[in-house]
Order: sequence, then structure tokens, then C-alpha cells
Amino acid sequence: NLKDYQLEGLNWMIHLRSKGLNGILADEMGLGKTLQSISILAYVRSMRINGPHLICVPKSTLSNWMNELARWCPALRAVRFHGPKDERALFVEKYFNNKAAADSNFDVVVTTYEIANMEKKALAKFSWEYLVIDEAHRLKNEASMFATTVRGFHTKNRLLLTGTPLQNNLHELWALLNFLLPDIFSSADQFDDWFNFDRKAEQEQLSLDAFEDKFGDLAEGNLLEKLHSVIGTYILRRLKDDVEKSVPPKEETILNCPMPLMQKKQYRAIYEKNIKLLAVDNGNSVRGPSLMNVAMELRKCCNHPFLIDLKQDWIDGGGDKKDEKGYMSAACGKFKFLDKLLPKLFSGGHRVLMFSQFVMMLDVLEDYLYYKGYDFCRIDGSITGPKRQAAIDRFQGKKSSMATTGQTDKSKLPFVMLLSTRAGGVGINLTAADTCIIYDSDWNPQNDLQAQARCHRIGQTKKVTVYRLVTMNSYEEQML
Repeated sequence: NLKDYQLEGLNWMIHLRSKGLNGILADEMGLGKTLQSISILAYVRSMRINGPHLICVPKSTLSNWMNELARWCPALRAVRFHGPKDERALFVEKYFNNKAAADSNFDVVVTTYEIANMEKKALAKFSWEYLVIDEAHRLKNEASMFATTVRGFHTKNRLLLTGTPLQNNLHELWALLNFLLPDIFSSADQFDDWFNFDRKAEQEQLSLDAFEDKFGDLAEGNLLEKLHSVIGTYILRRLKDDVEKSVPPKEETILNCPMPLMQKKQYRAIYEKNIKLLAVDNGNSVRGPSLMNVAMELRKCCNHPFLIDLKQDWIDGGGDKKDEKGYMSAACGKFKFLDKLLPKLFSGGHRVLMFSQFVMMLDVLEDYLYYKGYDFCRIDGSITGPKRQAAIDRFQGKKSSMATTGQTDKSKLPFVMLLSTRAGGVGINLTAADTCIIYDSDWNPQNDLQAQARCHRIGQTKKVTVYRLVTMNSYEEQML
């Protein structure tokens, strides 16, 4: 059954449909946007309109969407449009090229952004009853290939799903609204000017005091009220604290990790090496690629010295990083904390999601967990389709991933799930975990919030604890 606020979401979507409007379902991550969007498709079916509907999702959530459609509305015939070119060609021939076959074979097509771009000609043949786009902040750049592709589709209704409708600036929000309602939100400049007080004051050549006198109704204190009055009809957003009391609280702790001597030497060596390179520039401005390299190498060093390929004569000592298990922890401040934290979590019966930005860091963490004897799963961008779903099922303790007995032995479930923040941080349910470790923070804090929401969501029965690891006296402290 739908919860009260989910039923409210369904009624909101029905109201928009009756008025010929499109909308953004922007509930906080973990409140069931997938279920609510399926409910509007089920409602339309109850009116004897079977579609067709098109759902565009991140590749990492494709299997989950198919499972949720089968679970909540099995009467809707959903087909998965994905795979290599030859498989897609067979799919197009079977489902798309014959109108009679299309009418009898599917109600919903679920595909990814990338396949939508590659198969836009085939998808453009249909008039879609609903176009649903999951993680719709992907449309925040109106000139992107995907945004251009889906603008070309024939659609009667459009529904965007995102837990982060506003990530960086109001222009990104305009891009979403323009996609939904181009006749209403036609001008980006007008939208930006409407809410950008500093810019309006500059154009009017007014002081801030004079500006507030002239445009009192737009004063900063009224921004949220004004924003809601303009776009509130088209956006529905609810927070866990307001509507979902059944989700236990979430607590975040920042763990400041001091660098051991070896790591300090390596960090300093990277920094000084690049300063020497810059000094050769004879006072000219520094070019971007060199600076970007400095930032990346320092970032990798904060994660673990093993990620840096430094010449041995730069740093005295160090040993052979490939052969000494003990050196793996001794060389890195964050690993020293993991040495203390993970045994306590394991003995306490907790289960852990661990996120990193770097696949190579996941490789090192995988070796570390193996050496320590912890059972683990892993999801990154290279793990797709059935293997990804199998890892999720195994961690969640689903029967499909257990032994032939079909019984779930909790003592044999993986202790840790390793995930890359971007590939594993959206659209999947990992509520079997009650602990989240952000090994290295994302420059965009919304991505870390998305990652935390994999376990802090509906279905979670325990308090969720988030540990954010930060290397002391490094660039990482400036990110927070």
C-alpha cells in the first residue's frame, strides 16, 4: 500500500495530468519516487490507457526499475531496451518496427540515457503517453546530448524524478522546468533575473539599500516564498524528517585522520616537485593541465600512498608496497582508522557501505578487506547488468543469491559493500547496511548525500551512522 505522502504524490501527478501540465517529483532520496511514478502509470492503465510509456534511467538502476515494475504493477508489460548493437537491432525489429507487434508486446520501455542517445531514431517513432526520467538532474545542462535527444521525442506527459533538483545554481532548475514547460519557462535570462537580486541591483545601478526599497517584494528574506509561488505548482518535494517518521535517524561523524610520516613525506614531495616545475615558468601564468595534475596527485596521496607512482629516491624508506600487508595500514592515516573502526563494527553486527571516487582506490580497499578476512561485494562502473544485481542481492540477502536451500544465513552475508560514488550512489536499495563510510568526499556534496541514501531510506530499521574520513592538514579539510 502507498503511504499517505506517496498517495498525496499520486494525487498531485493526477492533478497535473488533468491540467495538461508536467512536473518534477523531487522528494528527498529514499522516499519512494520509483514507486510513486509507477503508481501514476498504474492509474493511467486503470483508465484503459496502457501506454506506451518510456522510462530513462541510469544504467546502474536498470535492473531495479524492472524489478519494481514487476513487483508493484505486474499487469504493465515492461521491456528492457539495452545491450550491444546487435541485440538492440533485434529488439527494434521485434518491438518497434511492427506497430501491431508493439501494441501487443509492451506497455513500458525501460532504457538508459546512453541507449536513448544511440537509438533516438527508433524511440522517436512513438508517441509516448508518459516520459519518465530518473535522476533528472542529468538534464541540468540544456545543451547536453541527452537533453537534446529527449526534447525530440513525442510525449503527452513528462515526469522528472530527482532528489536534488537544485545542485549548483538556479539556471540548472530552469533547464528542468524548460524541458517540462517550454512555453512557460521559455527564457533563461528572464528566470535568472527574476531571482538574482545582486544582478538586478547592478543593472539598475542601485545600492543594496536602494534596491530593497525599490524591489521590496524580492528581498532576500522572501526568496523561498517567491520561488515557491512561481514553481510550486510544478515541483513536489518532501523531506524524510517531515513525512517519513518510520525511517530511523542518520548521524554523521567526521573522522580526522593524521598522516603517518611516510604519507607526509610523499605529500610534501608531490607538492614540492610541482612547485619546482612551476618555477621554471619564468613568472608566466601556470597552465591548467599542470595544476590539475598537482591536485589529482595530492588527492590520490590523501587516499593512500599506494595510488602514487613516485620514484623511490624522492622519499627515503617505504619498503615494498606490494609484498607487506602490514605496510598497507602503516603507510596511510585513513587505513589506520579503518584498522580500529572495522573490527568494532564487525563485532557489533553492523554492515557497511564504503564509497570512493576512485576505482583504483576500490582495488586497494579490496586487497585490504581480503587481507583482513572480511567478506565483501563490489559495485563500480565496470560491473553492469546481472553481475551488478547479483552483488546487490547477495548483500541484501535475497534468496535468489543464496545457496540452493534458498535460506538466508545472516552470518554469511558480506560485511562490506565497496562502491564507486558515481556508479553506486544512485537508485539502488542497500538497506541491509546501517553504516556508511565516505572514504573520500565528492566535490559536489549532493553526490555524497545520494550515496548515503542507499541505506538511509524506506525499509531501513536501524539508525544509520555515516563516517566521513578526512586527511588532516591536507586539501581535504578545505572541501568540507
